[in-house]
This record gives sequence, structure tokens and C-alpha cells, in this order.
Amino acid sequence: MKIEAAIFDLDGTLVHTKPAYRYLVVGNTLKTFGITTLNKIIDDFWFEGEKDRKKIITDLWHLDPQSQFWPAYRVYDTSDLREQHTEAYNDVGILFLLKERGIKTGIVTSAPSHIITLELSLLNHRFDAVVRAQDGVKQKPDSDGLMQCMDNLGVSPDRTYYVGNNKEDMEMARNARVCGIRIDREEYNYGKIEADLTIDSLEELRVLV
Repeated sequence: MKIEAAIFDLDGTLVHTKPAYRYLVVGNTLKTFGITTLNKIIDDFWFEGEKDRKKIITDLWHLDPQSQFWPAYRVYDTSDLREQHTEAYNDVGILFLLKERGIKTGIVTSAPSHIITLELSLLNHRFDAVVRAQDGVKQKPDSDGLMQCMDNLGVSPDRTYYVGNNKEDMEMARNARVCGIRIDREEYNYGKIEADLTIDSLEELRVLV
């Protein structure tokens, strides 16, 4: 079956945010409330899914997510600071090969708009469709964002693959009946993640196109 579209997650898949950034931003957010925490807990907060993040905020840090944590977090999570700590992975050149071979490219991400703008600028690639959770799309692992992206691209699930780095990405792909390809950047131990294919580099996508 010929692949017609390759859809990607952003952070942890196409771009890398250095660990110092999460320790700085989350650490300063918690200091606002007189709270300190372990880096391991910040790692869990950063990489795990939305339900786990909410549990960490409420059960470990004893904060209300909407009225306390996230408003304080957004004060420190600025585009300028993130730009200093973010870079494209060295294998994103595969995006240009996909274009050359007539494969449409898309993004489905839960990142805020200002972060998406920054991260896309680092890739120097024109995606055919970008779907953001802030546009009224249901959060991962719901298939809503991926289904909307495929609709925008005019492709079907059986001619699409989705590349992401975490459990929610692969669950979303499975819910959309799309081939889920997990890229393991070895940034965090997620435990067992069910995926149709696991790769260590985007260069491995060459054999699929």
C-alpha cells in the first residue's frame, strides 16, 4: 500500500527541548508557591500524559491546575527562553525527502501556539497541515486531532502513518486506525509502549517510502 501522508508530533519527535528548560520553568513555577521537588518528578510531569500530569499537580504538589499551576507556569514558559533551549534533531532532513517523493506532511500537537510557532521555525519545512489542541480539538489520545489532520490532507488512515515519541501518540494512532511509529529518543523511560513499529532515527523512514 502506497503511503500518501506522514504526520508527526513535534516536541520529542522533531525538536529537542534540553532538560535544563523543564527544570528551570517547572522549578520556578513551584517556587511561586513555596514548593520544591525532585528532577525525577519534573521528568514524569514533562513526559507522561495529561492524566498523569494532572495527578502530579494535584496529589504531589497540592495545587489546582487551572487556577494556580498553569497560570504561574505560563509566566515562565516564554518563547524567548524556550528558543535558547530548543533545537531540531539532526535527522529531520527526512522531511524534505518525503516531500520529494510526493508524500504530504502534517503535524498534530498539544503544544501551545507560541511554542508551535517557534518549533516549526526551527524545522524550515512547509507542512501541508498543522492541527493544534488549542483549536477545539480533543486532546491525545483521542483520535480527533489525527482524524482532522487526515481530513485536511485528503488522505485515508490506511495510507497514513503517525510518528510520535510517547504512549499517548501511539494510542491516538491506534484509535484513528493509523500505523503508529514510535521514535525512541532515549530521553525518558516510558516503559512498554505498544506501537506498530519502533525506530531510533527518522532516517529509518526511508524504507517506508
